Amino acid sequence: MEQATQASQVKPKETTTEEKIKQYFDVQGMQPPAGKERLTASDVDADSKGAESLARIGAWSEILKLTRGAGWRNVERCGNDEKVRRTHIHVMAMVKLGERRQTWEVLQQLDGCDIPFSLRLLKADLVADAPEPHGGDLKSQQQLYKLFHSLPEGEPGLTGSRRRAVVLKIVSSHNKLNQTGCALKAMADICEEYPTDIAIHHHYCCLLMQTGHIDAARGVYETICQLPPTSQKQATINTLKGLLAICNGKYDIAESCYTSNDCIDMNNKAVCAVYSEQLPDGVKIIESAIRANPESLTEATFQNLIQLYDMESKDASERKELLRAVATAYKGPDFVRLATPTAGDGK
Repeated sequence: MEQATQASQVKPKETTTEEKIKQYFDVQGMQPPAGKERLTASDVDADSKGAESLARIGAWSEILKLTRGAGWRNVERCGNDEKVRRTHIHVMAMVKLGERRQTWEVLQQLDGCDIPFSLRLLKADLVADAPEPHGGDLKSQQQLYKLFHSLPEGEPGLTGSRRRAVVLKIVSSHNKLNQTGCALKAMADICEEYPTDIAIHHHYCCLLMQTGHIDAARGVYETICQLPPTSQKQATINTLKGLLAICNGKYDIAESCYTSNDCIDMNNKAVCAVYSEQLPDGVKIIESAIRANPESLTEATFQNLIQLYDMESKDASERKELLRAVATAYKGPDFVRLATPTAGDGK
């Protein structure tokens, strides 16, 4: 009797990560594809090139291990260009990992330096997270507008792309402060300034849909259809046509717009299936895209699949655990930590 009791108390053997990944791909004899090698801070040199190689694979925590290590601290002996590059990669990792206020404090150390536009834009954006009296959402918005107006109007090339980048931050700031009208005007103005830029019109069309201006969004969509061809035009048209169809409840039309096998298109296709009350099909669509190319997995797709598992309720905890194992293997642990929903995860 005692022997039987002891046997019943033996814990089941835990499933290894490799077994979880194999189990996720075990559909019709599929084998997990080979993933990229995961670098760590100890695998690279303690300089900007080493940090950039970690950034390319999304290893943000490893970058901070590198930049906060002893080998990185001789930055004061570097030339200005290397100092700026090191600061840039360091603060980019901090922002990715949610350390926005600390990032603003680091950027303050560059006052007086000739810093690149990307850091000036980041600094203006991060003023929102700075302590009073230096920061706040309104002060950040003022800094963004100041930066925007410092760039010549109507210029093509690099200056134009910078103006458009600042506008997107300004729009985000207006939305954060519930200033929808101001956000729409900022987008309308930049579209008028760059009437042939497909990317900025794409953003404007999406903003109009998000704010319920469906007829106006259709007008912008039709404008895009008339613009000169580019490598991204047809993909943009397909995406927007599908989103407009979803807004109008025409899910069969929307589903036909998403023709590629990447995770973004398959995620949109799955949304159509769910709205059409075909939840299991929606789950299968995203899972097939991940199995075909796990490295194309996006945070939005990961989050949506987590929610679909909860909605389906069938073995939700186990299925989410397998998904996390796959995402960690092919996208890295930082991806999973940043993409995991903070609510509704119900593990």
